[in-house]
Amino acid sequence: MASKLGAIRGAGRSVLVEALKNHENVHTSGALRGVKTPDGYSHTGWSSQLAGPDADALKAAEGRIAYVVTSYATPIAWVMRDGTVYRVSQRFSVTTSKHQGFLYHL
Repeated sequence: MASKLGAIRGAGRSVLVEALKNHENVHTSGALRGVKTPDGYSHTGWSSQLAGPDADALKAAEGRIAYVVTSYATPIAWVMRDGTVYRVSQRFSVTTSKHQGFLYHL
């Protein structure tokens, strides 16, 4: 799957925002990625990154996720096949918190 290159700042920011809004494959030169998951999405290996209700929500959604946004390989949001959007409430690093600020575009 081809992926667009977006940016947190500058001209690439609009590419990033549009790709997130349209659930397209996108990545920044850093750690933010949005990826379509035609075969669903497995939480295996990710659950240690999330805790509490966020970890439970990811496990419950397994196999029904159509699009996932990760920051440093940690899922920070996903879109279910039925269109439901889940945004992780946990906060992580300063950079990941900035990435979470883009999630209102989902």
